[in-house]
Amino acid sequence: MGRYQVLIEAALSPEINEFIQKAQEGNFDYENIHVLNMLNTKYIMAGREENAVFQNPSANGPAWFPQEVLFVSSNAEEMELLNEINTKSQVTVNQEEFGQVAIGAGTIELTSYQPNKLTYQVDASLGGLVVFSEIYYPAGWKALINGEEAEILRVNYLLRGLEVPEGTAEVELRFEPSTYYNSSALMIAVQYVILLLLIVGLVISYRKF
Repeated sequence: MGRYQVLIEAALSPEINEFIQKAQEGNFDYENIHVLNMLNTKYIMAGREENAVFQNPSANGPAWFPQEVLFVSSNAEEMELLNEINTKSQVTVNQEEFGQVAIGAGTIELTSYQPNKLTYQVDASLGGLVVFSEIYYPAGWKALINGEEAEILRVNYLLRGLEVPEGTAEVELRFEPSTYYNSSALMIAVQYVILLLLIVGLVISYRKF
């Protein structure tokens, strides 16, 4: 959430204000709202009136293959670049955290969406980086490529990225926090213990009568 707040202050707010100013002059410059587009923003609200909501035809979509990787070494450098690049064709990666990342090519389609599980079908003519319009959150999110776990990268300051192999593949992003599953197992065990104690108590009471 801290990263998202920085993005709002350093990129989103200026971009929205500039778009609204242009829109008031009759220039709906959807192509140049690159940060909003990378977040797959489908609608922009410029007021509370009915005609103040605009559909954005230039949103990047749920996922895409960028054509160029721009490597950075710090958060400040990445944020500065993010205000300059075309997020449809370019992507930033912090090489100090994630190393070198290969560029890829192909198509990717979101085939199933649930709050805790997203499924994509990939057809890559060249294996490499895919960008997802989802917030990077390593505490619980896992990526599976054809059932095998893969590392989720942070790209464009706060989005998820994934290196996919050449050819067709199914990609799943799942929210499976270990704390939830560990506590779930404990709760199930406790429930069985309570049930067992209840049965024992009933048997003892029955024998007394």
